[in-house]
Amino acid sequence: MSTKAMVVLSGVSKRFREGLSERRVLDGVDATIAAGEFVAIQGRSGSGKTTLFNLIAGLDMPDAGEVYVDGHALTRLSDRERTLFRRRHLGFVFQFFNLIPTLTVRENLGFSLDLNGVAAAKADSIIVTLLEAVGLAGRADSFPDRLSGGEQQRVAIARALAHAPRLVLADEPTGNLDQETESGVLALLAELPRLRGATLVVATHSAEIARRADRVLLIRDGRLTAA
Repeated sequence: MSTKAMVVLSGVSKRFREGLSERRVLDGVDATIAAGEFVAIQGRSGSGKTTLFNLIAGLDMPDAGEVYVDGHALTRLSDRERTLFRRRHLGFVFQFFNLIPTLTVRENLGFSLDLNGVAAAKADSIIVTLLEAVGLAGRADSFPDRLSGGEQQRVAIARALAHAPRLVLADEPTGNLDQETESGVLALLAELPRLRGATLVVATHSAEIARRADRVLLIRDGRLTAA
């Protein structure tokens, strides 16, 4: 694992107004995640895991502090610059898969490659390699509704990695799967991003994900601490 920092949070705070009151979700958070590291983030529902992910992804801005990803200060980029940065350097895996139902498996993977200007011939090669890696080489022309939940999540993992992101963010990636299916998907998620040189950060309630991670961080009372 590299000693280079992939994610740095420096004094990050975030508040939300709820009616007449204000709720501080993150309160002066400091944390560093190294390149190539697999970090699990845990906390009760509403503790701020999704807020933290949105800040790391540049989807939202902190009220105070700085967020750095791969050396880039997201708080100093314009909305368009953050969009382009996210598109090129980040991959996402969600609890509910978020595959485009009207596109085939091949087309779902090709969509992010097309957004990043990858030539068709190269894109086809990348798609074939990734579908083989996730065990779905024979399902390239299937639509998502023809796949099981575990198969859809494997497609989602392949899609997240298609454009070779530096950082993969997974938000409760096994929360919609049964226990047996979770184990297979988790093994894939734990290994494949790092084999392809990506840093992996997972927000999860899963004890199994926590056991596989290099580190577990806990969000509680607006702070991020070692579990």
